[in-house]
Amino acid sequence: MEHRLTVMTAAVCGLLLCLAGVPAQAQSIGWNDFSGTEHWIDFSGWNIDLPDPVYYEGCTFYELGFGGEHDGWREFDWTANFVNGSGDFPGLSLGYGMADHRAETAIMVEFTDFANIRRVGILASAGAVTTYKLEAFDIAGLPLGSVEAAMAAVDYPVWLGIETDMPINSIMLTEPSGPNDYIGIFDDLRFEDPDSIFSNGFESGDTMAWSDEAP
Repeated sequence: MEHRLTVMTAAVCGLLLCLAGVPAQAQSIGWNDFSGTEHWIDFSGWNIDLPDPVYYEGCTFYELGFGGEHDGWREFDWTANFVNGSGDFPGLSLGYGMADHRAETAIMVEFTDFANIRRVGILASAGAVTTYKLEAFDIAGLPLGSVEAAMAAVDYPVWLGIETDMPINSIMLTEPSGPNDYIGIFDDLRFEDPDSIFSNGFESGDTMAWSDEAP
C-alpha cells in the first residue's frame, strides 16, 4: 500500500510539473474582435481628484511612469488626440480619457473585480509619435504575452489588443521607444472572457509572445 501511494504521488507530481511547463499562448486582436458584450470603460467619469492608485469601474490603475512632471493623473477632454482614428476605430468614445503626467509612460491596470479575462484592448495616443506596448500577466505576475504598436503620426491613436489562452489578471502599458516629453493618453479599455479561446482563428504565425511558464 505504501509503495502504491509513493508511485501515485510521484505520478501526480510529474503531471503537475508537466502542466507547469506548458507555455501560455497569445495573439494580437483588432478593434472589432470583441463579442459586443464586453466590458467597456470610456473614462467619461475619470477626474484629476482620484488618488493613485485609482479604483475605477472594477479595475485598479497604478501610475508607475518616469520623468515628466509628477505622479498622478490628468483630467481633460482628449478628443483632439483620438479623433483622427474615428475611421479606423468606429464607435470610439472620444472626450475624457486616462492620462498620466509622465514623459515615459508605465501604467498597470489590474482587473480587480473580474475573473477569467482573456481578451483585452485599449486605444493609445500622444502629442508626439511614440511606440506603445501592452503586456498581459497572470495572477502570479507571470507574463502571458505582449503586443506593440507605433503611432503613424502625432495624434493618430493606435490600438493595442491581446487575447490569451489563460486568464489575464493585469496589464502593463509602457513606451519601449523611451521618453519623449509627452504624456501617455489612453481611452476605450475593453475586456472580456470570450466564449471560446482563440475564436478569431489562432494560428502559430499570429503568436505575439510566450511566457516561460504557465501557473
